Amino acid sequence: MGDIKRASLDWQGEGLAFKGTLGSGYTFDLVNPAGEAGGSPMEFLLAGVAGCTAMDVIHILRKKRLNVHGFTVEIVGERAEEHPKVYTNVEITFVVRGEDIQPRDVAEAIRLSKDKYCSASAMFVRAGAEVHTSYRIEAPDPHQHLFHVTLTVARPASQQELALPVWIPGSYLVREFSKNLQNLQAHQGRQAVALQQLDKHRWLAT
Repeated sequence: MGDIKRASLDWQGEGLAFKGTLGSGYTFDLVNPAGEAGGSPMEFLLAGVAGCTAMDVIHILRKKRLNVHGFTVEIVGERAEEHPKVYTNVEITFVVRGEDIQPRDVAEAIRLSKDKYCSASAMFVRAGAEVHTSYRIEAPDPHQHLFHVTLTVARPASQQELALPVWIPGSYLVREFSKNLQNLQAHQGRQAVALQQLDKHRWLAT
């Protein structure tokens, strides 16, 4: 016999409000429509999938002894328009915060959860829902993480102008990358070269 789970629901006497009790003894409020008083059954289904895969992934990352400081799983589910309005598409985003986190380690942990360990997401897939995953890695305090960048000009002019872009292809938003610069220096061989700032994103090395 497989692992058996239990739960019970008690109607609260009005509307569609129930008090739920899990086999572990944990209690929760279940209402429809969902609100601050409690979640809806379909929301709890999504939360179950997110919780199942979240526990897999963080367990795998910790086994790899990665320096994880924070971890969040975001899930969005799209339901069919007609009854029984099952979930047809689910997007799961994993946000890993830490230092020296390698993308390949996060991708492998997500793959193992999706393909091998997470029974909740497997049930969604077997029911016909498309489950898509993505991830991003964030520094715990990005303002404290600086990168040392070296630009080498093979044949510099006697007065060499240096510039940073103010926008990127496909976006009309002004980025002003130069505002993130700290300690800009120029050298020719071992000799320091004077820098004159022409405007917000241009400098002249003389």
